[in-house]
Amino acid sequence: MFAEPITESNSINLPQDVRAGANIGSDLQSSAGGIVSILDAISLTLEREVCASGLDFVTVFDPPIKIAAITDLYEEGYKLLRPIPTELERVGESEVIAKFKEANIAIAGVSEQDAFQSVFADILDTFDALSDEGNNLGPDAAKQLQVLRTYIAKA
Repeated sequence: MFAEPITESNSINLPQDVRAGANIGSDLQSSAGGIVSILDAISLTLEREVCASGLDFVTVFDPPIKIAAITDLYEEGYKLLRPIPTELERVGESEVIAKFKEANIAIAGVSEQDAFQSVFADILDTFDALSDEGNNLGPDAAKQLQVLRTYIAKA
């Protein structure tokens, strides 16, 4: 996740226009789109330079929130009706929270993989628990089940 310290043997020379773009970024306080474009250009240039140098690619910027989708349930007895959008949010060094916001399901893990697998299991557990309750659900739980049923069905 974190790059090793830059030394003379592994340093990368950025083109002048990228360095100038980074300086311009500090002047664009009111233009978030401009800053994002500059960061994208810097990231692309860094990737090209690292690949051309023969060094292993190192993530320089790891966004705090990533979007992922569950595209297969890998569980017998269930049918995925459409991909389930999830959000992975890094909270500190050793915690990631995975969320399926629409169904109000969130769970923490020690890594992105751990959190993703945990939210996957929690989605199926919640679907089963709410489905078993049938008509005995309160309004919030009934809404949650309704949302889950737009993504998952029993096979």
